[in-house]
Amino acid sequence: WNFQNIALEPGDPRSPVYQLYRELQFLLALAEGLKTGVTKWPEPLEPESVVELVQEFLADLKKKLDGSCVSGNRNGMEKIKCDTEAVDSSVKSIFSERGDLDFAEQLWCKMKCGSSCQELIACFTLVLESLECGEIQPWVHHGSSSLLSKLIQQSYHGKMEAVSLTGITPVQMLLEIGLDKMKKDYVNFFIGQELATLTSLDCFLSTSVDLQEQVHCVQKLRHMLEIMVSCTVLLQFKHESLFPWTQICIKYYRENPLDEKHVFQLPVSSALVKKFCQDSHPEVWKVDISSGHGPKEVKTTWQVSTNPPVEHMMSNNTDLKKKLDGSCVSGNRNGMEKIKCDTEAVDSSIKSIFSERGDLDFAEQLWCKMKCGSSCQELIACFTLVLESLECGEIQPWVHHGSGSLLSKLIQQSYHGKMEAVSLTGITPVQMLLEIGLDKMKKDYVNFFIGQELATLTSLDCFLSTSVDLQEQVHCVQKLRHMLEIMVSCTVLLQFKHESLFPWTQICIKYYRENPLDEKHVFQLPVSSALVKKFCQDSHPEVWKVDISSGHGPKEVKTTWQVSTNPPVEHMMSNNTDLKKKLDGSCVSGNRNGMEKIKCDTEAVDSSIKSIFSERGDLDFAEQLWCKMKCKCIVGFCLIWFPLILLFFVY
Repeated sequence: WNFQNIALEPGDPRSPVYQLYRELQFLLALAEGLKTGVTKWPEPLEPESVVELVQEFLADLKKKLDGSCVSGNRNGMEKIKCDTEAVDSSVKSIFSERGDLDFAEQLWCKMKCGSSCQELIACFTLVLESLECGEIQPWVHHGSSSLLSKLIQQSYHGKMEAVSLTGITPVQMLLEIGLDKMKKDYVNFFIGQELATLTSLDCFLSTSVDLQEQVHCVQKLRHMLEIMVSCTVLLQFKHESLFPWTQICIKYYRENPLDEKHVFQLPVSSALVKKFCQDSHPEVWKVDISSGHGPKEVKTTWQVSTNPPVEHMMSNNTDLKKKLDGSCVSGNRNGMEKIKCDTEAVDSSIKSIFSERGDLDFAEQLWCKMKCGSSCQELIACFTLVLESLECGEIQPWVHHGSGSLLSKLIQQSYHGKMEAVSLTGITPVQMLLEIGLDKMKKDYVNFFIGQELATLTSLDCFLSTSVDLQEQVHCVQKLRHMLEIMVSCTVLLQFKHESLFPWTQICIKYYRENPLDEKHVFQLPVSSALVKKFCQDSHPEVWKVDISSGHGPKEVKTTWQVSTNPPVEHMMSNNTDLKKKLDGSCVSGNRNGMEKIKCDTEAVDSSIKSIFSERGDLDFAEQLWCKMKCKCIVGFCLIWFPLILLFFVY
């Protein structure tokens, strides 16, 4: 035998018996008003006022008594709808309408939408006047203990006790007939489904206790009823399982007070579990494995999805609700919207080495959505939506085991229906977002280093500690990002391979183990001569820079050579060719005035001063040569151009 843990959160709108819950809430409001003297009336659900409904109801009864109602209302007689109008159609077959509602119960159906004590007074005044005048002679169940039922029975003999509809009397009268009706509704369900006998339920039906205790008994009955209806409709369990479960619930509530968060352990046969899994086609499997006892107990949780994790996990809050509701048919676009990972910020050229993680949990996906927040009010609004969805059970997201953020802890608590109260004031929203951001970025960076086989989890352990404060954790994440950026740059820009990147990573890790964050630190990483040669051959550099040092200390002499692969030959020979053309007479049209006007260095002078620092038109050959050669290496000038010029003139 296995055990099924069942705990229901009351008030879930998706519950098949949600309207029974609403009816009970109205009853509880009346009970609280009776105890405190102040009734908190719910918003009216019907557009028509309660007084008008009661007037129509009494008018129909008068017509019946006068014999003037031949064909009745529409089809001969209006059938009073029981409270199961609000019960989901899927459970109407097991929670059917009662056909034996007496006058008081029908009156409850009309008045349960009351919104003020004045309405109750008006309604009961109409009823009592009709009884006193003999305009109606309704019937009530034998044994009904409510004040209204007693007054109706007295009216049969023409003698009615005088009742003053002041103070809490109207509230008490409505509470009494509501209790009578709801007890009969719930008992009718358990006996009709052959889940209990009247004797076993007798302890919940006593009228010898006060009204407040009777209300608690009705709450217990509704809680047991909702468990059985959920197991029948949602889990499709049969009578042979439901009967022993009902006895377990009855036994618990015979001995204990109301506890709507209690987790009932109900026995389930292995064959039933197997059949349930075969018929329901679950998308998510969750297994808890425990070993050891007491402080040495170790619990491991495995959660497996039948869908690929990339699609299944990367859904927003609405998609999770649709999954639980069963309403996600075609999904979003291709079945599920794919949440873009943080690699949007990484250049497309390195997506192959910094790929998207496919195992983002709910908190990490939430970070992807909220990282663009622009105010604390936005954070509060977002976390309020999430916490409300968790409390109502609208979503049951999964989080990575071992996540240390407050949100992850709240999600894990929501699995058991008990969530710690969190006040979203002060710095709490900022801290919550910071925690889930730290969790995600740590996993992103570690995923890179381990995926590229550049480090082990043990070597990175010092950067992942959660025992230090959040500021220190942020510094550790900055160190990881700095090392990651170095390795990505060396991979993408310099095209270095794993055999070079691995020792470089170890050097960076060793440095940051012993030193604080320093993003301007110059790492000296060893490079083989063969690697330098290959890099030079493959990259075709345009500029070479060589530093040559000699001597040490104060006598050290440092010489820098910078050579370009595009020598200034083209730049200077163009001028030389022009001179030759002029000497040869081949320059026919020249430059407007017969001579090319050499552009001075005023290109470097700001345009705003060109008008006061105009170009000179009388540059001689040496000055023109300076304009061409002033940006070039002096070595090139000495070794190349003077010999060429001298040879030109000698020739």
